[in-house]
Amino acid sequence: MQRISREQEVPLVDSCELIGVAKQQIESELEERLSLQAVPAPAPGASDAAVVFRVFMDQVVVSKAMYIAGPHPQLGDNVPNRVAMFDDGTHGDQRAADNVWSYSATFSPGQKIFYVYTNSGAEGRWENLDVPKVRTFTVPAGGGTVYRPIETFGKLYLQADGFHTNSVGYDLIARAVRDTLVKNDKFQALLHRGETNVAGPATR
Repeated sequence: MQRISREQEVPLVDSCELIGVAKQQIESELEERLSLQAVPAPAPGASDAAVVFRVFMDQVVVSKAMYIAGPHPQLGDNVPNRVAMFDDGTHGDQRAADNVWSYSATFSPGQKIFYVYTNSGAEGRWENLDVPKVRTFTVPAGGGTVYRPIETFGKLYLQADGFHTNSVGYDLIARAVRDTLVKNDKFQALLHRGETNVAGPATR
């Protein structure tokens, strides 16, 4: 899309980047509201990274425990409700009893991680699943401790489902398109030429 934009000399509204920045803003605001801002702690020379997963339960009741699962040994080899998370100030949890459940596991830099959350289910049974989407990210280089953004159980920020943005996201895109057109000289020239053509016959 960037290449086509350059070749055709037309502006590009990158909706992926736009939504990505907006999601980061939501994550930052949640961290600030919960007073859980986390600064990555690099470890020079370290080959692996301690990744801290964090999920906010908001108004959702946790009757037993929160769990994380994924196709990795550290995440239970895809067996649901096997790897428990913590809200007691241990295992990477920053503050006890704040309804943010955490779990720390070690991964190699560049490794792509897939995972889901479940709430108080029985081991080996896929029940009380988080969202209809597998969450994913790539472990950054540098080693040390890497805090994942705080996710919210049952929500995908700015997404209506696993593939589409929600109405807020579409509004951001629409506003960006409008702002781009307003500032684009070629579009404005075409627009005013069309107005002249429409107005012309009416004056004769």
